[in-house]
Amino acid sequence: MTTSLTAVAYISNNDDWIDISGNINRNSSGIWSHASFDLREYGGQTIQIAFEIDVINTNYTGSDEGPGWYIDNIEILTGAPVFNNPEGWEDGLGDWYISNGTWEVGSPTSGPGAAYEGQNCLATVLDGNYYSNAYSRAISPMIRISPAAVAPTLRFRNWYSMSGSDALYVQVRPEGEEDWTTLADGTYTGSSNTWTYTFFPLNDYVGQRIQLGFLIDANASSSSGWYIDNITINLPENFPPIINLPASFSIPQNEVTTIDLSPYIADPDEDPVTLSVSGNEQIGVEVDNLAVTFSASDNWFGTTQIIVTADDQVNAVCDIARTRPTNNRSVNQLSIDRATCRDTFMVVLDEVSIDPDEIAPRITQLFPAYPNPVNGETCISFALSEPSVVAIDIYNIRGQRIETLAGTKFEAGVHRLMWDCRDQAKRPVSSGLYLIRMKTGKYVKTQKILYLR
Repeated sequence: MTTSLTAVAYISNNDDWIDISGNINRNSSGIWSHASFDLREYGGQTIQIAFEIDVINTNYTGSDEGPGWYIDNIEILTGAPVFNNPEGWEDGLGDWYISNGTWEVGSPTSGPGAAYEGQNCLATVLDGNYYSNAYSRAISPMIRISPAAVAPTLRFRNWYSMSGSDALYVQVRPEGEEDWTTLADGTYTGSSNTWTYTFFPLNDYVGQRIQLGFLIDANASSSSGWYIDNITINLPENFPPIINLPASFSIPQNEVTTIDLSPYIADPDEDPVTLSVSGNEQIGVEVDNLAVTFSASDNWFGTTQIIVTADDQVNAVCDIARTRPTNNRSVNQLSIDRATCRDTFMVVLDEVSIDPDEIAPRITQLFPAYPNPVNGETCISFALSEPSVVAIDIYNIRGQRIETLAGTKFEAGVHRLMWDCRDQAKRPVSSGLYLIRMKTGKYVKTQKILYLR
C-alpha cells in the first residue's frame, strides 16, 4: 500500500483546494514532529485549512490499514521567524520546522546518549532508531548572509550512525527557490562513532537569504540516526556606514538650497541608512532621505559647521536580530548593534566662491575611506588643523605593514591619497580586511577597509 498525505489551504472566494505541503508519501514518521507551512501569500484573506489522506492500494496483497495521521497543536503565527546564532536547542525547536515527519529536539537517550553541550540537541529520534523509509528534513528560518561577509561558514557538531545505503545530507535553499542544494562534502553514510566538528563554506550565498536543511533519506532500514548540536554561522560584524563629505558646500545668500548627499554616503552591508543633520541659529535644515535642504537667516553670511550622522538602523531590519516571543518562549538573540558614522562639513554663505580645500579644518581627523568595500582603488582623506608630519600605513589583519602611503609633512587643510590595493612590491593584495593607520603628533587613528577581488 502507498499512502499519500497532503495538507491544503482553501481560500473562501475560490472553489479550488491549493496544495501547500506536497505529498507526504513515506510509510511513517515514527514520532510526533513539528510541521510548518508558509501562508504569506494569503495575507488579508479568509481561508480554510484542510488535512486530506488519500489511500492508494494498487496490486497489493497485504494489509491495507495503518494507524493513520494524528495532528495536534495547530497554530497560525505571525512575524518574522528568528534564526538563533548560535543554535544549541536549549530553548526547544524554536522557529525551525520539520518536513515529512521525524526529527525532534530534546535530551537523547539513544545514539550518543547525550547532547554535545548542554541538555538538548536536534535528532532524528531521541530515544531509538529512525523509522525505516524515513525521508525527512529539518529546516531553519531564513538567514541573511551579509554582502560584506568574508568567508562565511556553517559550523556544527554532529554524531551519526546510518544503516546500509541510508544517507544524510547538509543542504541550502536560497529564498524564492524550491530546490535544495547539497553542499560539497555534505553527504554522510555509515557511522561517525563520536561527536565530530564540521564546517561548510557559504561563499556562494553572500548577499542572499538562505535556509539550512538537514535531510535523512532511509531505504527500508534503520539505525540510531543523526544528532546535531551547536550550529553556528560566522557572520561578520555590522560595518558602519561610510561618510566622506567634501570639506564644504557653498550656497547662495538668502536662498533655500537642497544638496543630495547620497554620492558621499554608503553602507558596506547595504543596510538602509538614515541621516540626522544638525543646524544652528544661523542655518536651518530639513532632511528628506539622503537630501538636505538648508535655509539661512535673512541677510546672514559667513561660515558655520554642520554635523551629519548616518545610522544604519541594523537592529531594526536585521533578520537574525529580531526577537519574537512564541508561546511564552524566550528566543535567544544574536546581538548586532546598530552602527553610526559622523562627519562634518562647512556651509559657506557668501557671494564669493570658496575652494573647500582652502578652508582650514578646526580639528585633525582621518575620514572613512571611500569606496569601502573596494575592488579597485579607494580614496583616503584626512584633515589637518595645522601643518604636521603625517604617516599613513596599510596593515593586514595579522598586523603586518604591507604599504606606506605617506610619511612627510603636509600643510593645514584637507588632503586625499589613493590606495590601489597593492602592497609595497606592487602586488595585488588578497581579499579580506585591512587596516588604515594615520599618525600625526599625538593623534592616532585606525580604521578598517574591506577588499573584494
